[in-house]
Amino acid sequence: MRILSGRNRCGARPHPASILVAISLLVGCAPMHSTEVIIDTPVPPNMRNELVRDSIEYSIEARVVGESLRLSVKQSETCVEIVTPQTHRVRAVTRTAAPGVTRTTWTLAVLGLAGGAYGYLDAEALSIRNTGSPDSAEQYRTYATAIALLGLAATVVGIVDTARAGDSRYDDGIIDGRARRRTETCRARRTANVDVSVQLANGSSVAGHLNDHGLVDVSLLSVPEAGLPDPSTEVTATLAGKVVPVHLSTEQLESLRGALSANPLSRLSTERLARRRAQCDTSVAAARSATPPDPLPIPSAARDGWAAAKTSCDDLWTASLEADLLAVENRAALDTCGHRLSLVAVPIAAGEFELLDEINAELVSVRDTCKSPQHTEQVRELFAKLKPLEKRREAQLRQEQRRIAREESRAEQAKQREAREERRRDQERARRQRSWGGARLLCNDGTLSPSCTCGRSSYRGCCSWHGGVNRCSVSPP
Repeated sequence: MRILSGRNRCGARPHPASILVAISLLVGCAPMHSTEVIIDTPVPPNMRNELVRDSIEYSIEARVVGESLRLSVKQSETCVEIVTPQTHRVRAVTRTAAPGVTRTTWTLAVLGLAGGAYGYLDAEALSIRNTGSPDSAEQYRTYATAIALLGLAATVVGIVDTARAGDSRYDDGIIDGRARRRTETCRARRTANVDVSVQLANGSSVAGHLNDHGLVDVSLLSVPEAGLPDPSTEVTATLAGKVVPVHLSTEQLESLRGALSANPLSRLSTERLARRRAQCDTSVAAARSATPPDPLPIPSAARDGWAAAKTSCDDLWTASLEADLLAVENRAALDTCGHRLSLVAVPIAAGEFELLDEINAELVSVRDTCKSPQHTEQVRELFAKLKPLEKRREAQLRQEQRRIAREESRAEQAKQREAREERRRDQERARRQRSWGGARLLCNDGTLSPSCTCGRSSYRGCCSWHGGVNRCSVSPP
């Protein structure tokens, strides 16, 4: 409800009247005060739904089924609900004339009509009373008529003001308010019978066709390893001209790669097998080039190369390659035995009997591992050469034992001398302590204390008649 107020002057609203009323309205009318009350009554709102054009959105749920991706595609559209609130509006207008002007108008009307009637009817009496002659009666009637007309005009104005001061009611009908729009998803359904293209990594893609249930299985058997997605790849699907993201978890990607790796018909397996064969052939070729012909010694690079080749080939390692590896290992073992024996012969020839235990252990190890007749004979000869070294070591050990015994005897004698010297020093310190403890205290007047000695625990009361204690009469020990 609204209230509107304002001032309305004469002529704001036309009214039919006689010529005299029109003249009276032109002469003057009471100011009008109008009040407008607006009453809005709510009515049910106007509601309508609209479908947004070209608002189809697709969503894809992906699952891994073996070597394939199973895509479930759904679609939905956007609807707009428009709600327009409505009210029924009625305007009530109340007009009131200014009270002071209205009273003045009716006062003039009454006075004019009463004065005009009195002057007209009693014109002769008024003429005689004022002039002493009835000759002026007609003039008094003329004045009375004018006064009556003025009263009549005031009456017309009062009637007009009364007519203008009425109440009015206007029906403005249904008024629309501000529309409210609410957007929501609608018409959700499965997408059927549409071609789908799935973009993977590095430009690779696979295609399929959605069935009536919105499902499609796209196989990745023909996708190269470089085209398989990883966690950083943005996989998308294109259908009906729109690009839709396809979300794959790390577990799904690992499962997909595992299934493709396990299938020997997949392109991933064939590419990996080709790379492994090439790597195996390269490793075997490097091992062969590092192996010198027999009877040259086998270097460590050759042994390491064959070991690396077997590790690299893994299940591609053949029986012929294993035979070549065993031949190289046998040659290397013979070379190793000869080298070990040559190293052992050096300290034996130099007479280094200090290494006799290490030499014995090495010869035993070579004898147990190297079974060739040549190496067995060499081991026997080296063992024979060890006997003079053993005798020399035994003689040196006896000499060393005698030297150690002499040094231990000298050390024991020195220890005993030191003990005797320590006892003598202790006795001397004890004697000096006893001598010092029995000496008299020296008083401050230069006399010796007759009763206190230096060994007392407390000097309290000593030299009390001789100026106090100065010091001990002898030096401390």
